[in-house]
Amino acid sequence: MEYFLLIFLSVFVGLLILAYLDFSNRFNPYPKWILSLFRKNMKSVLLFITVLVMYVLLYRGFGYSIGFFKYGLLGAILIAASFKDIETKKVPKELVIFSLITGILMVLTTMNISIMTDAFLGLLCTSIILFFISLVTKGGMGKGDIMIFSCAGIYLGLQNVLSAMLLSTFLSGVAGLAVLVFRLSNRKDFIPFIPFMFVGTMITVLYM
Repeated sequence: MEYFLLIFLSVFVGLLILAYLDFSNRFNPYPKWILSLFRKNMKSVLLFITVLVMYVLLYRGFGYSIGFFKYGLLGAILIAASFKDIETKKVPKELVIFSLITGILMVLTTMNISIMTDAFLGLLCTSIILFFISLVTKGGMGKGDIMIFSCAGIYLGLQNVLSAMLLSTFLSGVAGLAVLVFRLSNRKDFIPFIPFMFVGTMITVLYM
């Protein structure tokens, strides 16, 4: 029964993400709109598999607890941002605003001063660190990356977001090096950072 609920939740969230990614089809009649979501088969399959694997791992780590839903929401936001980052090389402002609002609401509902403080420090410190990284690398990290990672600091808290930041940076560096070594691309080509942020965040909350 638990895994049936996970599959249902994964399909539901996957459809919401696909609907957001294909928002230009929103004026189509409902049956045609649903079919249009599956036109890009590979993208749809990859998205649903990613969402399902994420929820299964979160369930095994947290059960149906607050952590499951909190990190599940953050993961869904990062998955949507990852696909947008790959396709457009940008992180949409509406995703940043949505993650900021939902993160703040989740923290406020706890009515716990220590959790609120940790969330605020996660947001503040991440913003400052990534801002200086962007200055040093002369725009190597985009504003969208900084904003979405800073919002993730609200969900993760200071310690977890710093761990996720280091791990994400390491993974993206390894991937960038592999691309250059195997000549899959060149230095000037764009390598999206948000997918590595998603992986780094999930590893952090599940195993660190």
